[in-house]
Amino acid sequence: MTREEAAKLVQERIDELLKKPRRPEDIRASDETGEEARATVVVSTVLALHNAKQDALRLNKLQAALVRIENGTFGVCQDCGEPISHARLRACPEADDCRDCAEKKSVTTYPNSMPRGPRGSASPLYRQNRR
Repeated sequence: MTREEAAKLVQERIDELLKKPRRPEDIRASDETGEEARATVVVSTVLALHNAKQDALRLNKLQAALVRIENGTFGVCQDCGEPISHARLRACPEADDCRDCAEKKSVTTYPNSMPRGPRGSASPLYRQNRR
């Protein structure tokens, strides 16, 4: 992936995020009345705030990716120094680590989140249940 292609991809993702409504007031109350309506508004507002926070975090990571493109370090794992696969960068241009290092972090951060098979891959039982 060339520097120009990477910058274009990252900028497209930034533009997508900036187009999304992120304010709780963008949520419209339904035609429900009473307790159900209040519950719907509360849940919708909490979800909107959560999504806004996630979008802000991703936006920061995408902006950091633009800096790495300028510095010439885009596509290089910040942990091990190995190249990050083009497929991973196309799917997640804000990635600053290779798949192996990301999996290690995930297992360390969330040790019980996914059953692990040999060599740290998802166990066949987990993959079967995900279908």
